[in-house]
Amino acid sequence: MIRLFGIVDAACDPAIHSLILEIPARACLFAGDVHPEVAAAAPWIVELVPDAELSSEWQSKGWRQNWGILLRSELLINGKRQLGPTGFSA
Repeated sequence: MIRLFGIVDAACDPAIHSLILEIPARACLFAGDVHPEVAAAAPWIVELVPDAELSSEWQSKGWRQNWGILLRSELLINGKRQLGPTGFSA
């Protein structure tokens, strides 16, 4: 199954981070324990699903505001930082 992912720059809009935290399949692209203030402005990879608020907000507000990039993959997300056949791996 092809999935849609976003690499999202949370620093682009103060509302993005809270939307990211609603996505179960997400991972901060900064390694290690990230201070909450840094995480709020960090790059993230998230799986975008049609009913997620981040998906609709990105289409309506973020499309031409450089929120990030989109990619499609058959790979899965498991909360770490690298895609793999069964999810991310460290």
